[in-house]
Amino acid sequence: MVESYWNQLQKLNSNVPKALKLYAKFLIEILNDKEGGQDLLNRAKDAANIKQNFDANSMHDDMSDISAMSSNGTPCMYVAGDQDKIGLITQVNFGACRVMGYTMNEIKGHNVEKMMPEVYAKNHSRILDDALAKGPENIPNKERLVFARHKSGYLFPVWLQLKMIQSTQMGVQFVALFKIDKKIMSANIAFVIINKEMKIQGISSGSIKVLNLDIVKMRRLNQQGIDINKMAPGLLEDSNGDGTGFNQKQGAVLDWYQPEFTTNKKKPATAAPTKGGPEQTPQ
Repeated sequence: MVESYWNQLQKLNSNVPKALKLYAKFLIEILNDKEGGQDLLNRAKDAANIKQNFDANSMHDDMSDISAMSSNGTPCMYVAGDQDKIGLITQVNFGACRVMGYTMNEIKGHNVEKMMPEVYAKNHSRILDDALAKGPENIPNKERLVFARHKSGYLFPVWLQLKMIQSTQMGVQFVALFKIDKKIMSANIAFVIINKEMKIQGISSGSIKVLNLDIVKMRRLNQQGIDINKMAPGLLEDSNGDGTGFNQKQGAVLDWYQPEFTTNKKKPATAAPTKGGPEQTPQ
């Protein structure tokens, strides 16, 4: 029973000094495992000296910064980290609702995967589990560019900053702060996400203007098995012959072809017989 609770605690946070000391005492005095207990005591000492997320003052500063940004309109979400409800959005401000296109009731209590491209969402629960196992001190504090999914279904780029905090009332929480970069939100820029099979998994609204491609057409492409190679045959074979030209800052010229969709032809309707008897065959 004790080991079961200990394993659950480790998943939530593996470096709480008091918990480490308490379990170390259990190992030494009850199980007579002095070596294992001493290892935990050393971990507890190291954890107590870390002046990052576990430090009380630092944690207070983090919470103050997050509260300030949330109240001033910076898009912000709180996501549960407890195992029984991991990934569920517990709090969200109006700034996040505005950029995502949802009302607060449409977001709160739902899984955060709802606002991600499918290629992100299918692996997100595993990523959260890994983050819980590693602890908050191992979560990068830098902003990184990711893609979010609007209620309309279109993707858009956002700068994401992620923090992991804990409290006695709310337990473990992931706090996501978003920032919109207007320079890359132009209608003249189209974003397309593809999977390993080269099938299009998501597009930005700029694709409507730039590529003549909307969500309805995208779904039809996937239904008919049309991948990116048929629309952009030079994407993986540019002027360098290996696709590296598109990785350069200046980019490369790409030909884009809009495929013709196959349609089911309707059968001609047969005329119904007129009232008053069977039809007469002309002589």
